[in-house]
Order: sequence, then C-alpha cells, then structure tokens
Amino acid sequence: MAMRSWRLRPNLRRGAGVAAIAAASVAAQAQQVALCFGDSLTAGVGASSPAASYPAQLQAMLGGGWTVVSAGVGGETSGAGSGRIGGAIAAAHPSHVLICEGANDVVSAGTPAGTAANIQQMVAVVRNAGALPVVGTLPPRTDAFRSASFAFSDAIVQAAAAAGAAVADLEGAMIGKEAQFVGQDQLHLTDAGYRKMAAVFRNKLGGGGSGGGDGGGCFIATAVYGGPDAPELDVLRRVRDAWILPTSTGRSFVQWYYRQGPELARQVRRDAELTGRVRRLLDIAVRAAQWAVPAPPEASSGTCP
Repeated sequence: MAMRSWRLRPNLRRGAGVAAIAAASVAAQAQQVALCFGDSLTAGVGASSPAASYPAQLQAMLGGGWTVVSAGVGGETSGAGSGRIGGAIAAAHPSHVLICEGANDVVSAGTPAGTAANIQQMVAVVRNAGALPVVGTLPPRTDAFRSASFAFSDAIVQAAAAAGAAVADLEGAMIGKEAQFVGQDQLHLTDAGYRKMAAVFRNKLGGGGSGGGDGGGCFIATAVYGGPDAPELDVLRRVRDAWILPTSTGRSFVQWYYRQGPELARQVRRDAELTGRVRRLLDIAVRAAQWAVPAPPEASSGTCP
C-alpha cells in the first residue's frame, strides 16, 4: 500500500500541473488584445482628454476581457504606416489590429490607388503575424478635401474587400451628422465622434451594438431614414416578405441588392440632394405599403431596399 501511495502522489502533482497550465492557457485566450493603429484620428487629436480618444473609449466598451493598445501617430501617411505596423505588432502581440490610415494621404499628394496598395500591405503584415485585421474607412471631413476623401474611402473599401479584411464603415456611421461628430478643425472628431468610432470598431470585434449598422441589410433606407431602427424599415421589410421574396425574380433581386446595396447607400449618403429625392420616393412607397401590406404580429428583419 505504501508503494502504491508513493506512486500516486507524483501523478496527482502532474495532474495538478496540467490543470494549472490548462487554466492559464484558457485565461490567456480569454484576454484579447486590440491594437489601434493609425494617424492622428487614432491618437485622439481633438478629443477633450486622453480618456475621450477612440482607443480609450473602446477599452471602456470592451471591458476587462480585452486590452486595447493605442498606436496612433499624428501626420502619418498610409505609406509611413505600412512601414511602421510590423514593429507595432511585434511590441503589442495583438489578436486584432484596427487600421485607420489614409486621411493624410488626401492632403499630401497621395492617390486612392496608392492608399489601397498600402492598406493591402498592412493587412498582409497583420495576417502574417497571426492577427485579425479590421480596416476603417475615413470619417467624413467638412473641409475643402471632403469630396477627395470619399474617393480614398472607396479605395480603402475595395482594398479591404480584395484582401478579405473586415471593414468598419466610419464614414457611413457619421455622414450626415458631421455637426455632432466632426470637430472645429473640420477633420478630427469630437468626443462623440470618437465614441462613435469606437462603437463601429467594437461591432467588428463582436462587442455588441450596431455602431451605425446597415439595418439588417436595408442599406439605402437606413441611409435615408438615419438609422436601422426607423419604423419605415419595418414597412419595407413587409413589402419584401409579401411581394418580393415569393418570386424567383424577387429573390434574385434581393441577392443582387445585398451585394450592391452598401455602395449604393454610400453614394446616397454623400449627396444631400440625392438623399432627399430618394426619401421622397421611399415615403410614397411606405405610405402605399402601410395600406396594402398590414403589419404582421411579429416584425421581420433582413435585406430590404
């Protein structure tokens, strides 16, 4: 019996050691690291305090299961960022890298194609390091470079899509609400703008909230009516369910719209006159649908015009 007892004790100690290692591994996996990488928008220029920057607000939103690292450099172009990102990743060991670059390219003789190439290079570096990339579009600016900035955002979206990276649509979340989100210098954000920026990135990390979402696929209607919770969207979903989805042609249209809707909505949001025209047309459709398609007991959700 003594010999048997002597043999069991090391096994128990080894079992306890394995359990401790397993527990430590689980704890390490639970602690995610988000590296916020970019220019002065990431650095928080224009915020009332460091706590109001988007990385700091993102940390507050995500809570203790995450560590958020800020790596913003004011004045940086996307070309400079593509050369710096490897070192930032090596220092932070992130699980996710949130990229917001290109705002300075707009004013420094950069080109949308050049920014797109730099974004793709940064995404490749992130992936090679074993992290997940999330690429942000440029928040809307209100200065003389506003229209040019849209072309750069389009290039960023296309580059991210080509690289298979998630896109955090900062422009889409803030356009039309610049008075609330864009600061007096017409480029950097207010505290509310940085909070919205954090929310949009948080949504891409699975942290909850829409952060300016697409209304369950109702891209254009969400752009026109200002958010995914507008009651008009429920009416349009009823039209989809009753008249569009039951036919093969309708289902093909919905599939096409799901692919093209985000870009169409982006163009509508950027043009206030076009937004007004589309809204007037949708208002007519909504009024007719309210009479023709009564509200069901339960609301539906999904892709709609």
